[in-house]
Amino acid sequence: MPTIERSGTLVSRNAAPALGALVKGVATAAVIRLGVRTFPSLLAMPSIASRLSAPIVSLLGITLAWSTLLQAQTRVPSAPVTPAVDSARAAIARGAFDDAIRWYDRALAADSLDRTALRESARLFSGRGDWQRAMPRLGRLVAIGEDDAVLNFTYGQYLAWVGRRETSLVFLRKAVAAVPDSMSWRFALGQTLTWSPSDRAEGLRILQDLERTRPSDIAVRQAIAATLAWDPAKRNEAMRRFQALLRDEPTSIAIRLDYADALSWVVDSRDAAMRLYLEVQRDDPRNTRAAMGRLNVLTWTNQNSAALALADSLLATKELESSLRRDRGALLLRLQRVDEAVAVLLPLVDSLPQDYMLLEQYGYALLAKGSFSEARRIARRIPEGSAPGAPDWIRRGAAVATGVDGVVTNTSFGLKTFRLAANASTPISRTQRLSATAGPVRYDSPTGSFDGSFATLGVTGRVGSWRDTRAEAGIEQFSGAASAWSLRAEGTRPLNGGGSLAMVVRRTAVEDSRRAARGESVDGVFTGQVRANAVDINLQMPELGSGFGVQFASTLAAYTGRALRTNYRREGTLMLTRPIPVGAQRLEAGLGLIGMSYTFDANRVDSPRDEQGQYWSPTKLANAVVKVGVSLPITGRLVARMDATGGRLLAGALPGTNVLNFAGGGTVRWTGFRGWDLATGFLYIDNLGGFQLRQWSASIRRAW
Repeated sequence: MPTIERSGTLVSRNAAPALGALVKGVATAAVIRLGVRTFPSLLAMPSIASRLSAPIVSLLGITLAWSTLLQAQTRVPSAPVTPAVDSARAAIARGAFDDAIRWYDRALAADSLDRTALRESARLFSGRGDWQRAMPRLGRLVAIGEDDAVLNFTYGQYLAWVGRRETSLVFLRKAVAAVPDSMSWRFALGQTLTWSPSDRAEGLRILQDLERTRPSDIAVRQAIAATLAWDPAKRNEAMRRFQALLRDEPTSIAIRLDYADALSWVVDSRDAAMRLYLEVQRDDPRNTRAAMGRLNVLTWTNQNSAALALADSLLATKELESSLRRDRGALLLRLQRVDEAVAVLLPLVDSLPQDYMLLEQYGYALLAKGSFSEARRIARRIPEGSAPGAPDWIRRGAAVATGVDGVVTNTSFGLKTFRLAANASTPISRTQRLSATAGPVRYDSPTGSFDGSFATLGVTGRVGSWRDTRAEAGIEQFSGAASAWSLRAEGTRPLNGGGSLAMVVRRTAVEDSRRAARGESVDGVFTGQVRANAVDINLQMPELGSGFGVQFASTLAAYTGRALRTNYRREGTLMLTRPIPVGAQRLEAGLGLIGMSYTFDANRVDSPRDEQGQYWSPTKLANAVVKVGVSLPITGRLVARMDATGGRLLAGALPGTNVLNFAGGGTVRWTGFRGWDLATGFLYIDNLGGFQLRQWSASIRRAW
C-alpha cells in the first residue's frame, strides 16, 4: 500500500475524494474520542499497557480510523449489499450514527456472517470511540476467514489495548510482514513489544530503526524515551531525551505527562513530577491523566488525606462516564472501599470476559474483599505473562501457600547450626493469613551435638492502620533440656510524608553458644538456652531534602535463663541514608552511629579478657558505621540485593582493640511462574574480639 508521511502518521494515496465527508466525520471522532475519552481511562490503570503515551495513542487512533476506512473502501464485499446496509450508509451520510448502528444490527440479525455489515459497523464503533463493541465484530471477521493486512493490524491493536498482548503480536506481525514499508504499522508493533520486559529490547530496536529513518519525528523520539525510562540502567538517557523533546515542543502536554510519569517512578524526583502534573492541569484543567499522576504521587508518598480528597473529586467527575468505570473501580479499591469496587467492576467483567487488564483489577478487588475462591478462579483466567504479574500475585494472596527454608550457620569457634523449616499459610479473612512452621534443629560443637525441633503458629496481615503485622507463638525442644517457648508481635505503621514506625515485642529462645560448645549442664540438665525478652522500635523519617532520610532504631532487651543472672542490653542506631540510582542498580548509602550498653556475662561476672567472642561483651560501646546497599534487577523475575556495613569502634570496654568490624549479606530471589518462588542468601559478620559468623540460607515457596 503506497503511503506518504504526514506529521508522524502515514496516509494512503488511494484515499478517494468521494469519501472525504466520511473521513472527516469518522476520523475526527476517532481521534477525539480515542485520544481524549477512552485512552485516559487506559492510562490510569496499574499495568504495563496503561503507560501508553498520549501522542502515541493518538497516532494509533488516527491510524486505526484511516485503516478501517481504507479497508471499507478497497475491500469488495463477497455478497450483494443488503437494503439494511444501504440504509445504514445513508444514516451515516446524514450524521445519524445511532440510526446507522440500528440498521447494521438489523443486517447482522438477518445474517450474522454479513461481512460488509461487520466491517462497516466495526469502523463506525471505532470512530465513536466504542472499541468495546468494535472488537467482537473484528474478531468475528477473523473467525470467518477474513485475512488481510489492514484487518490484522486493526484487530491486533484492539487486542493489545485490552491486555491480550501475546495474541495481538501475532496479528501485528502478520500485518507488518504483509506491508513492511508501513512505518506507522512498524511503530505500533514496536510500541506493543515494549510493554513486556522479555520483548522490550526487540521493540526498542524497531523504534530506533524508525528514528534513524525519521530523526525529527516527535512521536518516535517520545516512544523511545518512554521505553528507556522503564530500564533503571537507561533512565538517565530517557530523562535527557525528555528534556530535549521539551526544548523542541515546550507546550506539548503529552510529552510533559510522559516525563512526569518517568520522574514519579524515582523517589528523589517525585516533587518534580508533581510540579509537571500541576503545570499540565493549569493548561488543561480536565486532563484526567495528570490528575491520576498526582494521585499516584500522593499515594506513594503516603499523603493520605490529600490523596483521598483528590480521589473523591475524580470519582465525582467520572460518575457518569461509563468508559471510565474501570478507573472508578481502581480508585475505590485504592481507597479501600472494596465492596463498591467489586460492584463497579463485576458488570465490566461480565461484558468483557477477555479484557485481561480488567480481570487483573477485578482479581485484586476480590482479594481485598476476602473472596479467595473467586479470586483464584479469576487468576486462572489470566494468561501467565513474561514478567511477574497478576496471576502470580493474586494466587499468592488467595491460595494456600507452602514452602521449605533451610539455614546453616557457622562461627569461628566451632559451633554450627542446621535448621530446616517447613511452612504453610492460608487466608482466613480479607486481611489476615494463618501460618504454621515446624522443623528440626541441630547444633554441632567441638564437644558434641544437640538435636531438637521447633514449631510456631502465627497470624499475619493488616490491622487498622498497621500493616505487615504478625502475632506468633512457638516452642523449641532439645533432648535433655526443658522446652523453651517464644512469643512475637510486630507491625509497621506508615507516617505522613513517607515515614514509617515499626515495633517488635518478642520473647525468644537464644542459644548460648559458649555453654553449648562446652556442653555445660546444671544437675545433669543441659543449660544452653537463654531467653531474650526484647522490645524493638524502628522509626523511618520522611525525606529531609536532597533525597536524604533518617532512620532511628532502638532495642531494650532482658536476658534470663536457667542458672543465669538477669542481664540487660540497650542499643540505639541513628542512620542518615540516601538512595542513589547507578545504572541498572539502586544504591543506598548511609552514615550512622551505633551505641550499645551491654553486660551479658553468661553467669560469669569475672570473665577473663582472653575469652572474647564467647558472649562476654564490653559495655558502653560506640561504633561509627558506613552502610551501602545495592538492588540489582537481573531479569524481570530475578532480583539480587547486597548490603554491607563497615564500622570503627570509637569507645568500648577494650580501647585499642577490635577497632574495625564488618557485616555483609545478600539475597538472590527468583519469582517464578504459577506460584513458585526461590531465594538464596548469605550473611557474614566479623566483629569484636575475632568473632565471626557465616550463614547461608535457601528457600522454596509454592502458592496453590
